[in-house]
Parts: sequence; structure tokens; C-alpha cells
Amino acid sequence: MALQGNGAPERLALAKKHLGGVLGLTAASRAAVVTEMGRVVYTQYVQDMLQKKGCIETSDLRQLVQVQQALGLTEKFCMDLLWDLKKQHVQVAVDSTMRQRLDGPLATSLKRVAELAGVDLADDLQVPANARVRLFSAEVDAAIDSGEVALANKEQIEELQLSWGVDNELALKYFNTLVENAVKTEGAIATAALVSGNPIAVARALDKVRIHSLLGDPLPLR
Repeated sequence: MALQGNGAPERLALAKKHLGGVLGLTAASRAAVVTEMGRVVYTQYVQDMLQKKGCIETSDLRQLVQVQQALGLTEKFCMDLLWDLKKQHVQVAVDSTMRQRLDGPLATSLKRVAELAGVDLADDLQVPANARVRLFSAEVDAAIDSGEVALANKEQIEELQLSWGVDNELALKYFNTLVENAVKTEGAIATAALVSGNPIAVARALDKVRIHSLLGDPLPLR
């Protein structure tokens, strides 16, 4: 398979040749300069792949091995750099997400970015617990509001808890608060509909109150 790219490895090879003739540059200094230049080129390849796909596939790894060999870099150097670049890619997404007003789709999108890159927010990036709780709450709130979570499939909340690395106590606390808020909101909607003489809206809101109230039972979280 031919090496795809913008000719950077070839330019680096030419630069290495010219570096050999620079007066006063020791072998160690030349090696350090070449490694740094190689790091820049390899980084660009990886970042382009992550921007396009969000992940590094088997075919990408094969191409990266060719890039590594063309640049004269060691496998360990490149694997360490690849892992750092994956984490940086996800960290950028975390920072961007947390600056916005969180909602379910936004939290789910961030989770997808992390999963594609194979990066764990808690273990690999040390994203604070309070931030992960906010993300968990955003997804749960959206699931409750849409009716996606019902009494019959409350285990979905446990899956969300585990996916964000939120401990039992916090998960239960925030889940029950979200359920309570949802009940209050639908209760207020029912009251307003009653006052305005809209029996259909009243029935719809009260049905949601009933469904949400059932969710308030203790969850079998691990």
C-alpha cells in the first residue's frame, strides 16, 4: 500500500540529509531535531484521522506504521504519541461540551467521541466527578423527558451511571432529583391546562406524572 499524505516524510528525509552538513551540530542534536520534526509530521497524520473519523481503524494503523518507518521513529515513541493524541482529541471535546449548556444529545455526543477514541473520561482523563455527574444528569433528564426510561427498563439508568463512572450515591441522588423535578413540571402543566379548560392536556400531563412517579422507587444500581 502506497503511503498517502502530503509528501511530508519525503521532505523530512531531505531535511535530515541537509542537517548532516550543518556545522557544529552534533549527532545527538541532529537526532533530537529529526525526532521533533518526525513528531510534528506523525501528529498531523493522526489528528487528520481523528478529525475525519473520530477513531483509528486497522487500516489507519497500517498507514501509521508506514509513516513511522518513513520518519525513522521507534514504535514505542509513536504508540505513546498516538495515545496522547487520542486523549487530547477527547479532552478538546470535553472542554467544548462543558462550556455549553448541557443537554442529553450533547452529553451523548461527547460519550460517543470518547468511545470511538477508546478513552475513558474518568480513568484516562481524570474528568472531575462533578462534571461527569452533570453529563450523567443531562442524559438521564432527556431520557425521562422523552419517556425513553420507564418502570420496565429502569436498568438503562444503571447503564448510564456506569458509562459516566458515577458512583451509586451520587447517581441515586441526582436521578431522584430529576424524577422529582419532572413530576413537579408535569404537575404544573396539568394545573395550567385545567385552568385553561384543556382536558386532553390535563390527562396527558397527569399520565406523565404517574409514569414519572413510578420511577422514583429505589434503583438497583451497582
